[in-house]
Amino acid sequence: MRLSDLAALYASYEQLIEEGVMDPADCLIRASEAAESENFFAGSVFYLDGFDRFSKAQSQLLSVMLCQAEKVVVALTSDGLRDKSGGFGLFSENHKTLQDLLSLARGCGADVAAPVFLQKNLRAKNDALLALEEGFLSEEKPEKVSCEKRVRILACDNVYQEVETVCALILEAVRKEAVRFRDVVVITRSLEENADLFAHTFAKYQIPLFLDQRESVANKPLAVFLRALLDVLRYGFQTEDLLRYVKTGATGLDDETISQLENYAYIWQIDRGRWKKPFLSPPSGMKGEMSSRDRVELAHLESVRKGLIGPLLHLQDDLKQADGRTFAAKIWEFLEKEEVQRHLEEHYTKEMGNEPDLLEESRRVYACLAAVFDQFVAHFGNESMDLPTFIRLYDLQIAQYTLGEVPNTLDSVLLGTADRIRTDNRKICFVSGFTHGSWPLEGENRSLVTPKDRRALLECEIDLGGLEESMAIREDLVAYTALTAASEKVIITYAGTDRNYAPLQPSRYLQNVKEIFWDLEEEKASALDPVLFVCNKETLRTQASAHFGRGTKEEATLFGALKRIDPAAAEALEEASLPKIWKLEDQEAAKTLYGSPVKLSASRVDRFYGCKFSYFLEYALFLKERRKAEIAPLEAGNLIHSVLEDAVREFGGDGLIALSEAEIKAFCKEKVYAFAKENFCDIESLSARQKAKLTRISSTLALMIRRLALEFEQSEFVPVDPELPMGDEREGLPAFTLCTPSGNEISVVGKIDRVDVMEKKGVKYIRVVDYKSGTKDFALRDVYYGLNLQMLLYLFSIWRDGETRYGNRIPAGILYFPARPEWKEGSETLSDEQVIRQFPMQGIVLQDEAVLSGMDPTGKGLFIPAACKKNGGYSKEETLATLQELGAIRAHVEKALCEMADQLMQGRIEALPRVTKKSCRCDYCAYQAICQNEMAEKTLTMSEPDKDAFYRLLQAEESHQKPMMNGEEVSSPWQ
Repeated sequence: MRLSDLAALYASYEQLIEEGVMDPADCLIRASEAAESENFFAGSVFYLDGFDRFSKAQSQLLSVMLCQAEKVVVALTSDGLRDKSGGFGLFSENHKTLQDLLSLARGCGADVAAPVFLQKNLRAKNDALLALEEGFLSEEKPEKVSCEKRVRILACDNVYQEVETVCALILEAVRKEAVRFRDVVVITRSLEENADLFAHTFAKYQIPLFLDQRESVANKPLAVFLRALLDVLRYGFQTEDLLRYVKTGATGLDDETISQLENYAYIWQIDRGRWKKPFLSPPSGMKGEMSSRDRVELAHLESVRKGLIGPLLHLQDDLKQADGRTFAAKIWEFLEKEEVQRHLEEHYTKEMGNEPDLLEESRRVYACLAAVFDQFVAHFGNESMDLPTFIRLYDLQIAQYTLGEVPNTLDSVLLGTADRIRTDNRKICFVSGFTHGSWPLEGENRSLVTPKDRRALLECEIDLGGLEESMAIREDLVAYTALTAASEKVIITYAGTDRNYAPLQPSRYLQNVKEIFWDLEEEKASALDPVLFVCNKETLRTQASAHFGRGTKEEATLFGALKRIDPAAAEALEEASLPKIWKLEDQEAAKTLYGSPVKLSASRVDRFYGCKFSYFLEYALFLKERRKAEIAPLEAGNLIHSVLEDAVREFGGDGLIALSEAEIKAFCKEKVYAFAKENFCDIESLSARQKAKLTRISSTLALMIRRLALEFEQSEFVPVDPELPMGDEREGLPAFTLCTPSGNEISVVGKIDRVDVMEKKGVKYIRVVDYKSGTKDFALRDVYYGLNLQMLLYLFSIWRDGETRYGNRIPAGILYFPARPEWKEGSETLSDEQVIRQFPMQGIVLQDEAVLSGMDPTGKGLFIPAACKKNGGYSKEETLATLQELGAIRAHVEKALCEMADQLMQGRIEALPRVTKKSCRCDYCAYQAICQNEMAEKTLTMSEPDKDAFYRLLQAEESHQKPMMNGEEVSSPWQ
């Protein structure tokens, strides 16, 4: 069935050829026909070398040569006229080719001279190479001989070391032997993965290299630009395609503008149709009113958008149902009008300097594209097609074009693949990448024709080649050809791992080579003298760094040379070897960065004690994570905070109790809409998913406000100050200020979500409530290590500085109201107690019956984190604290602030995150790529004290004793 399908396809293909469609693969056939009709080869003499078989098209051209030429001489690699191995020998395929040539010559009526057999190896100049040629894959092994160091095998740790070893040995040969670079060839089985590695490393070692490889035009920048252009038009301005289009350098946009454009598209999720609409939102993301800087950048980006999209829209209209002539003309007109070639050449000059080769290559690619569009005009000039069809035809056309290079100098090392390289008079041959899977080459068979199909066709005298046994024989011959390419020395190298450090195994051919010589042993590339790898400053720095700190004579030699030749690099290497202490050495710089007095928000304390380095990056260097403008958890939390605070401010506790369910829903919907309008500007541009999120948050908020109303209805605590500022004495509280023993001052400001008051007997009990959108639980462990202090700091600020505002007051505790946007279907029908239990409170409360009953008269723990037990007392006693214990916590919080101020002024910026047994801040830190603390290798582990241990630790701190728990010293919170 497969062959019949292929036959039908081939018949259709033949029909297209007859109708005038040209296939570049038929060039030889057309050349044969033209040469035959014009008697083109009359009187010529041809010499053919390097072929082991001829395709049908090649045979047809060869037939014309044999009929017309005066003489045709063909050289083949063979050991005789007849195959004595039964079709399975090293030269069996060449024997078959020889017989085919003889038949072809007789069929053309050409006289065939007696074959000339060269029995002597005229290339090899020593016994070792003669033995290698004679013994490799030979069934009859000759007597073992000495390799005389003319055949070497080097085992390398990885492919990077392998290429560097090849370079080092080439330089050694040039220095010590009568060898020029042009006397050296490097043969590998495949260059697909490592061509760039060879080019980069040879350039590093300043070795001239000619890479015998043809590259597809489709991979060149101009062709990539054109393909991206076609994708932009085809797929409707997808951001990925558009960014690929501008990043080629062919649009004339500078790197900074491209980065700004990419950031804007990422933040505001610009895609497809949104590229056709004006940019209206602030480039910095969701933050309400735009700054002047935002306006300038937005105007620039909108100008860039117009300049990019306008011509593309015109081109898109021009190509709708165009014919081949119009398609080619309009694309070419676009390239000329947008000055694509000029922009590319300017980009090359800017990025790589004045490189004539690159500019010439760009012009050659331009010529190839011109040829492709000429083909469109010639074959599809009047045929209308849709854009996807044109793109498929373009891909087929451009795939036929490749570019080769001419050597820049006659004195250069030749590098190529074993199946196509031509070596002439090379003294030294490096056979590289000698691993299993490469020698012999093993690849995935992607052919539509299976080996079984090929055998069936062969029986019908249709030889497609590719039979497994033929391929195996061919691989043996390829290896033989590579190992016999040199006249004086062969060096075989293989790596233990590839570029991704996946393990590799040596080739099975390696044993065949070893069996020829009695004294051939593998050498370790890592054991070679490192001085061999030094030829300039760059390689000296590399080797000195690799051996630094080993205490060997090689280290002393290399580092001594580095100190003489590149003192700055030697000094940097010494500094790099010292233990890393991340610190700002200049304390004046610390004062400039952080200010004096140190001004903080309460949330910054948590960031500092969580990881000092992330604090430094965010609040000293102002590095911010790039965030999409969407309703993510952070934005959802801000929205919920805002709406709950507005609800308490506008209605108060009694007002919330009086609101109907419909009024609550209408209030939430209005506030959510106002938030979206303020932050997104263009609400209609929001995706359906984002709109649905806003709807769910509105429904969740209605449930939360209902929960607040239920609490105020039973509580003796009354909300008096929503969004109370700390740091503004006219509107709220003064800043919380301290002076450290070393004289550093600290000032903490912030905004308290809500302050509730219960008044009894002339005393006001104060509690601070925070709407917590995260999922982190309140823990005494965190408090000990300087984390999660924000609410405690607010409470203690009121306790210390709130007399003017509140009079006689006692701290009643802190409570975290879990404001999580998790709306579930059916939540509207929950009972009051079910609604309350959906929002379990966290925090710490004063252990006073009046306070506890004033917050939760039921005693069930519905509105506080502890419940009355049947036998007396309270559950979760760690959430209760006496006034004395609150005082101890207050002293600890103040010490944490003082320690923070001193450490900031000392320049402490260590990348040592605090971790627990279950979590680490590195897991969600945006700065991992900077500190590179991979797998959280360097951390400060927090102990897990219970309530009694926690207060003992505070007591030890107060009395300046070592912090102990369970008889063991625990880490200090101020490390």
